[in-house]
Amino acid sequence: VASQTYRHFNVKTGASVTIPCGYNKEYIQNKKYWCSGRDYSFCTIQAYTNETQGRVTVTDNPAESLFTVTMNNLQTGDTGWYWCVVEIGGSGQRDVSEYLYITVKG
Repeated sequence: VASQTYRHFNVKTGASVTIPCGYNKEYIQNKKYWCSGRDYSFCTIQAYTNETQGRVTVTDNPAESLFTVTMNNLQTGDTGWYWCVVEIGGSGQRDVSEYLYITVKG
């Protein structure tokens, strides 16, 4: 099995983390979102760009080809796998995604 490299963030309980997710300029108009779960095919969408859902805010910065994800008041239960995703859509088109892991501890 090919190992996929990923970013790992260590965060203290109750703290916030801001994660930058880069994308190609050709995807400026595409929807972006933040997803949680070990398996991308079954991950749970937490929030789309330019919206806040609970403790998660996703902000798009098209000029920098970057969207940022801020998670507030992190708890140990938030430890796990997450995905930065650019929705490509269309049949046979894979979404562009990046895998990362967040560890929350006291």
